[in-house]
Amino acid sequence: MLKLKALGPPLLAVLAAMAFAAPAQANEPANFWSESEHIDAQLGDEHGAHLFAANFGTVTCTKVSGTATLPNESGALESDVVSYETCHIVTFGITFPVTVTMNGCDYLFTAGTQVNPDLAEGSVHIADCDSGESITIDVYQAGTEANEHGSPAKRHCQIHVPEQTIGGLRYHNGKTEGVDGVTVELKGLEVEETVTDFNNAGCNNHLTDTFVYTGSFWAKGTDAEENYVDTTVTAEP
Repeated sequence: MLKLKALGPPLLAVLAAMAFAAPAQANEPANFWSESEHIDAQLGDEHGAHLFAANFGTVTCTKVSGTATLPNESGALESDVVSYETCHIVTFGITFPVTVTMNGCDYLFTAGTQVNPDLAEGSVHIADCDSGESITIDVYQAGTEANEHGSPAKRHCQIHVPEQTIGGLRYHNGKTEGVDGVTVELKGLEVEETVTDFNNAGCNNHLTDTFVYTGSFWAKGTDAEENYVDTTVTAEP
């Protein structure tokens, strides 16, 4: 949480006049700011599905949830819990169930550059994975039930997403439910991957390539009573 020190009225008046006379210029460094370090992040549902367009098809996840924190004076939004559910891939009209396992990996969002007062551009960092691990996306045989997920015999292939930094994010400031919130647009992000094919299912064994990630979510701060408080992306003073 970025803390603001109390300022006397004369200094506040001067600063207000300066801000009115000289608005922030584009392309200045930007940071997240919130009245709370606790961030509620909603990914998916009314914000649309999250899509992973891989070389053998597009994985669609229609239920995605998560929370995040804004560590004190870090200026970076860090995911606490991210869960992808109800994921699948359709190939030749056949639906194959998919699971996404984070393996301790975090998303760290940095704001980067302020384009205008309502828009910033930045990066997401996949980091802090468990030792030797990565995000894994498993594709299972058609008709596989949820209680069979994890069975190697039922698995067609596995996508490994290692730690990396991905640019091209867009952060939009706007009002939601009466407070300032940030909508994070993940549109066409190129993400490094390695695919392992277990059952000759057309996943291209041991292919190292990129998939394209598309989705969006909003982020708002919450106070101790879980009421929403203002959260924005803004140029550094």
